[in-house]
Amino acid sequence: MVIVHARVQCKPDKREALLSLVNGLIEATRTENGCLSYRFYEDTEVQNDFLFVEQWETKEHLDTHSKQPAFLKFQEQAPALITSLDIQSYEVHS
Repeated sequence: MVIVHARVQCKPDKREALLSLVNGLIEATRTENGCLSYRFYEDTEVQNDFLFVEQWETKEHLDTHSKQPAFLKFQEQAPALITSLDIQSYEVHS
């Protein structure tokens, strides 16, 4: 299993646009093969700070996700909406 944590800091005046973009991404991603969980959380202590928490069956599933239309749309539009993006991924073996 692969777990991804992607922290996003959005521009204060772009919050609603980011949330709208993310909602479309979440809806599409949750139907993808190999997606075990795809969540988006807001930090309660840091304003406009968000965290994607993703679980994928395999790295190949995650790689396929990065080529999907909804992800490509997010990748194209997000730079105008955010100030930072930090992505960490972890491979978990049981």
